[in-house]
Amino acid sequence: IATILYYLSDVDANGGGYTVFPRYDLNIQFDEFGIEKHGKEIILSQEACDYHPRNHSLNDTSTQQKYGLKITPKYGKVILFYNMLPSGELDPAVLHGGCLLKSGQTKWAANQWIWNR
Repeated sequence: IATILYYLSDVDANGGGYTVFPRYDLNIQFDEFGIEKHGKEIILSQEACDYHPRNHSLNDTSTQQKYGLKITPKYGKVILFYNMLPSGELDPAVLHGGCLLKSGQTKWAANQWIWNR
């Protein structure tokens, strides 16, 4: 399954509404038994929403790895991601969410799901 997310409106630069992928680059932590630590994605999602890339160098890969991927809504922008691995298993790296909008902002988006066999 693939997802295409279409942004149908603009949001001010600091207006929130970002789409975040906190596990981008498999930013996943496991306990000593090899089990994923639950709740980490919630913390990472909130930190990713609060992170302002304008305050950091574009070459600062440590910050990107720490907070995952953050996409600013912009009219006409489209993102594509695959929800599953070729094996048919869910891809843990595509966990994503939407950040809250700041007061007075509106965000419109549409999803399209594509199944291939």
